[in-house]
Amino acid sequence: MYAKLIGSELIDDEDEVTTLYHSAPLHDVGKIGIPDSVLLKPGALTDEEFDVIKTHTVIGHKMLSESKSKYLQQVLSLQRIIMKNGMDQGIRMVKKGRISLCLEG
Repeated sequence: MYAKLIGSELIDDEDEVTTLYHSAPLHDVGKIGIPDSVLLKPGALTDEEFDVIKTHTVIGHKMLSESKSKYLQQVLSLQRIIMKNGMDQGIRMVKKGRISLCLEG
């Protein structure tokens, strides 16, 4: 998994690397609520379709918000940043501050 490989190079705390490893695959879990016609569309999305894609963080947050798992809480942390700041700005903030869940699992 790329998240663990890169994380182990950048993060000294092994527990944080393990959390990253287990959390990374879940960062897009909300896409389960996106219609296949949008999610699997070949080519460019329309502005409206892109707006639909951006709702996956809200969907994922609703799915995971009751969990006490530290792994799911890590995913929720990223989702809160994105929901508060918007997709583009949120991703830039996370990339600047830490690798976290921006890495594909």
